[in-house]
Amino acid sequence: CLPRIAIIAPAGHGKTEAIADMVSQSSGRQLILDHTNAGVFALQKRLTKKGVVRGRYSIQTIASFCMNWCNAYPETAVIDVTLTPQSNASGFYEQLYPGAKRVLTTTWARAVLSSTYSGLFVDEYQDCTVEQHAIVKALLPCFPVRIFGDPLQGIFYWAGDLVNWKDLDFPI
Repeated sequence: CLPRIAIIAPAGHGKTEAIADMVSQSSGRQLILDHTNAGVFALQKRLTKKGVVRGRYSIQTIASFCMNWCNAYPETAVIDVTLTPQSNASGFYEQLYPGAKRVLTTTWARAVLSSTYSGLFVDEYQDCTVEQHAIVKALLPCFPVRIFGDPLQGIFYWAGDLVNWKDLDFPI
């Protein structure tokens, strides 16, 4: 099993800074996921400030990462490609994460991910739903996974069942 770790730190304690530092010191290309475009922007800004070359990482929201895989392989994902977040948000997201998990648990998708990235960082993990957590766990065979968050800062309670920090299956 590849290394995995959960880092819990309160607001203002430097989680974004730590991710930028770790990415700058990591070998290979890193995948960085966040929940919001604002989070992606904040991480991107910090990485740029530290002079981390853009080719050393790919940064996106968890939803966009899943959408890219589902849209590329809709038959494997078993999704209705006519649904969009704008046309039917609840139906779209109900199929998105299970569909992404179906794709990301295939041998060939894991081979692509393993050859593309050397590690995964996920920020604001306190806002991960159970379905998003299943996506992250599906990536464990591909590369080291580091998750960052603070259970006291969760703001996405409306999005569904959030991950239970006491049952992460990640050393803290």
